[in-house]
Amino acid sequence: MKREAFEEMGMEIEVGHFIGCAQRYFFSTNEYKYYLSEGYFYLCEMGKQVSEPTEADHLFIWVEPIRAVENLFHEHQIWAVHEALKLI
Repeated sequence: MKREAFEEMGMEIEVGHFIGCAQRYFFSTNEYKYYLSEGYFYLCEMGKQVSEPTEADHLFIWVEPIRAVENLFHEHQIWAVHEALKLI
C-alpha cells in the first residue's frame, strides 16, 4: 500500500487499522464478462507529499466520505467507507 500511495499520489502514508476484506462479482459491459473485485481495506494516515505521482494515467482527488459513497461503483467499496467511518 505504501508503494501504491507513492506511485499514484507521490505521498507517504502510515498504514493503520484493518477494516476488512470484501468481494463483489460484477459484469463488465465493456468486455462482456464477469469479474471478481476483491478489496482489502485499511485506515491510513496521509503523510508528506514527497514527489509528483509516477503514474500519469491516475487522477486522485480527496473528497468527503459522503461524496465518495455517492460516486463509488462497487458496493464493497461503499461498505468499506461506512465501516471506516465507524472507527474514526
